[in-house]
Amino acid sequence: MKKIEIKLPNPLAPAKPILIDYHVPEQRTNSQTPIIVFLHGFKGFKDWGAFDQMAQIWTQKGFLVFKVSFSHNGTTSEKPLDFEDLEAFGQNTLTKELSDTATAINFIYNKKSDLPKRNIEDIRLVGHSRGGSTAIIYTSKDGRIKKVITLSAVSDLEERYFNEKNKKEWHRNGVVTIENGRTNQKMPLFESFHEDFKKNPANYSVKEATQKLAQANTPQLILHGAKDLSVTPQDAQDIFEWSQSTTNQKQNAKLVLIEDADHTYNTKHPNLISNIEELPAPFLEM
Repeated sequence: MKKIEIKLPNPLAPAKPILIDYHVPEQRTNSQTPIIVFLHGFKGFKDWGAFDQMAQIWTQKGFLVFKVSFSHNGTTSEKPLDFEDLEAFGQNTLTKELSDTATAINFIYNKKSDLPKRNIEDIRLVGHSRGGSTAIIYTSKDGRIKKVITLSAVSDLEERYFNEKNKKEWHRNGVVTIENGRTNQKMPLFESFHEDFKKNPANYSVKEATQKLAQANTPQLILHGAKDLSVTPQDAQDIFEWSQSTTNQKQNAKLVLIEDADHTYNTKHPNLISNIEELPAPFLEM
């Protein structure tokens, strides 16, 4: 599998480029080759764990696959696998992630971009964990995305991040500190995260975005591990129920709970899985 790395300029923060890569199918691409764009989650990055292997599955199915690292995820161009820039991590917002996604989609959609032949009218946006939430919200704003697929998405960002405990901590100290269980780093969330939520509430409403997608009849595939303790399967149930709650008579959402799967589908970083066939079969339904 051929993998090409690209650094995109960031219109919101020129010093923080957006790192993306693309994975080319073994067979030659053409104007009918569909596109997958993958978004990582909170405390993640595009090359985490088995994400490359997931991309390999999709390229074997004939997709041209792009993976995006958000500009303020805490990694750097020099060290894209490590959280070296905690200041940037603390300043991240959903509005910045949506802007990063738009920059990547604009680049992919532009026929003048130096990329393999592809069908720019068949773009599917895939997101894991909070990246799934971002994918839903972004797709509700951009009609170029023809299908959204979520892996363990968070349904209620307000409840998860902007609860009373965190708001009091922001008020007292201007920062909420969380621990990265893998690296043992203390990672900051600055009050600007909460300020962005208050200023741009629509950029954080998965419910509102899901209902917009349902009304527009945009296909949604909602995948979730049945044994996910980080983001419970109830989040997937909520998203699916919201997709059914509009006046649109033609429902176009599918919920798949994957038995025995946890939040990362039983994969870890930096470990790879020995056989990509071990990844859940619904991953092939992209």
